[in-house]
Amino acid sequence: MRPRNELVKYCVIALTKGVSQAPSPPEGERFCRHGVDGVIRGGRRNECAARKRVTSLLTCPRIGGEVDGDLAKLMANFPRAGKVEWIGIRAERRAPLVALAQVEAIAGYGLAGDHYASNNNGKRQVTLIQAEHLEAVAKILGKSEVRADGLRRNLLVSGINLYALRDRKFRIGAILLEGSGPCDPCSRMEEVLGIGGYNAMRGHGGITARILEGGVFRVGESLQAL
Repeated sequence: MRPRNELVKYCVIALTKGVSQAPSPPEGERFCRHGVDGVIRGGRRNECAARKRVTSLLTCPRIGGEVDGDLAKLMANFPRAGKVEWIGIRAERRAPLVALAQVEAIAGYGLAGDHYASNNNGKRQVTLIQAEHLEAVAKILGKSEVRADGLRRNLLVSGINLYALRDRKFRIGAILLEGSGPCDPCSRMEEVLGIGGYNAMRGHGGITARILEGGVFRVGESLQAL
């Protein structure tokens, strides 16, 4: 089997330049061809598996190499902290979101009073969306504005790239969360935003996260990547 850092290099090149530009994956790492190819094809389950595996390899102290170290440092750098601009929950499916100044976040459960909260420790305990993307979606739709409460996410966050947190831990105030993946738009966006609303939201749906340590979310609190 080739050195494991070759696996990382394969994944990095495949993710950034495409599988066709990457060398053959190391023997015995069958996940690599399936997982990274899945990223290129947009398969969500494969993408999650590949990214988790790459992240674990990059952070392993036994792995050296300039590419590994540099990429790990780049992935850990954020220009500034984020900020919670808005909080919303809905008590029932298809119910309108209710804006709140604060809400209790329960570890392994979700937000108190929210429709998605459950004891199953699911991946969608909290949903977050990028404040800066609302203007982009509005321009795509030819609208003057798109409101946060129409996009059916719990937290509106500004100042930090949420997509970079989709598979890593972060804190909002004292609450510890872990990104669990992208939050893709649903067909409801066509109803809320009008014709083309679903496509306008693709790539702008934000992320989902699990709550590892609970507390109270408050509007205005800082988001810090870990």
